[in-house]
Amino acid sequence: MKRLFRNTVSPGDRLVITQYLWDAERDLKECQAEINRLKMAIITLESRREGLKKSMERYRSLLSPIHKMPPEILLNIFTFACEQNEMYPSRIPPAASISMVCGRWRDVAFAAPSLWSAISIEFSYWKSNETKLARMTRTFLERSKNSPLKLELDFSHAIGSVEPVLDTLNALVQHSNRWFDLELRVLTSIIRHPVFTPIRGCLPLLKWLYFNEVPIPESTPETVDDWIDKLNIFEFAPSLSHLAFKPDFHVVDFVLPLEQVKALKLHDSYAINSLEFLPLCPNVQRLELFRVGGGDSYMGPIVTCNIKDLVIEAEAQDDVACILRHSTFPQLASMSISGLKSGLSEDWTRWDELEAPLETFFRRSSCTITTLQLQCIPMVDEQAIALLNRMPSLESLHIHEMTRDCDFSNKIVTSLFLQTLLVDHAGSLETSPFLPRLAHLTLIVHCFQLDTMALLKAITSRWLTVRGFDTGVSSLKSVSIRLLGESSDLRSDLLALDGFKDDGLRVSVSFSPCTT
Repeated sequence: MKRLFRNTVSPGDRLVITQYLWDAERDLKECQAEINRLKMAIITLESRREGLKKSMERYRSLLSPIHKMPPEILLNIFTFACEQNEMYPSRIPPAASISMVCGRWRDVAFAAPSLWSAISIEFSYWKSNETKLARMTRTFLERSKNSPLKLELDFSHAIGSVEPVLDTLNALVQHSNRWFDLELRVLTSIIRHPVFTPIRGCLPLLKWLYFNEVPIPESTPETVDDWIDKLNIFEFAPSLSHLAFKPDFHVVDFVLPLEQVKALKLHDSYAINSLEFLPLCPNVQRLELFRVGGGDSYMGPIVTCNIKDLVIEAEAQDDVACILRHSTFPQLASMSISGLKSGLSEDWTRWDELEAPLETFFRRSSCTITTLQLQCIPMVDEQAIALLNRMPSLESLHIHEMTRDCDFSNKIVTSLFLQTLLVDHAGSLETSPFLPRLAHLTLIVHCFQLDTMALLKAITSRWLTVRGFDTGVSSLKSVSIRLLGESSDLRSDLLALDGFKDDGLRVSVSFSPCTT
């Protein structure tokens, strides 16, 4: 064939060439077909390879620690994540997010109605999205099944009529028999709306009730009786035992089963408003006062034999003094006095004026305090020692030093305080020891100028398991120390406390940044 390129092509040669081309065309098609077959085989193998990779990745994930967890532990973790289920138009609530991760998580989420039982709605976020809100609310109500409901309904920034969210409110009201914990930030016009009327007498499970404000204005075109008729929706709540709200001068007209209340929190009010209300709750055992004080003086005494726990969160000195001046709590066993997280008033720099009210309160009440918490208050060591000397039965002590104006020194837990805390086993038995029943000690203190040696000696002196004689002082059971700031020297010094762990003393030492 190659010679034809140098010679004249004859008719016979043309037949040969034509035959060659036919044969070559056939071979070419066969080659292309084989190539296509092999390509498809490669594509098939590559597809199989990718499928195997994905399958391996999927099954390899089963070896990860998360798949070792039984559903019960997963459910506990999910429960922490779904404590509120805040609903926003542009954000998926935690319970719904969990159910979208994988099939297993979805099964766990759907099998746990309690994950869907907490609903938090701020209605001002849902303008023009009311239909979506109603649909989402119904979904949560359906998936929560028969679980008790924890609701947070915030109308504080909502302006205008309640009509756009009636579908949502109607859905919630239909399940009022499951309301267990209700936090209500509501305007007067909303709480008066007929949509809430059906809940009256249909609150068998309601235990916790929080009002941001009592929605009864000082002046209204209707008579007071009309207001009471529209605001007695919580009158019949047989399980109600925890109440929190901001009292005002009309609170006595608000119909509530106050004789049932065991835990009461009053906040952001003048002293006279809160203290006048307190006698209306004769069976309260736990009283919390948050920024209650100031205003006109309260004149009458408050005597209740049921209060065992008193919690005071104060911004100013009178927030502490007002309750101490007028109250007598003979059964009081636990007391907590703390400053606000947002800080104290600039005028409250000393504790001196509270010493007399405290002394008269304890003398008048003759109570036995077993638990005391002092947190972020302007108290110094000598004042703390004097206060603790009145509490020989104290078993649990929690002290949290405050930080003010970049002052990072300890005012209570000083060398003097720690030396007083030290038990002198060689001392006279006739002298009453300091805090002889102390078993649980928590200190949150600054690193700066902390006397670690005095601290170690005080703790060691109260760890008595190795001693063979009675000193009249109880042995410590737990010690928790959190150091504000950072100090490598203190860290190494306090490592000595680890030696107590082997003997059974629960010891915790941690560091955290100090913020003003």
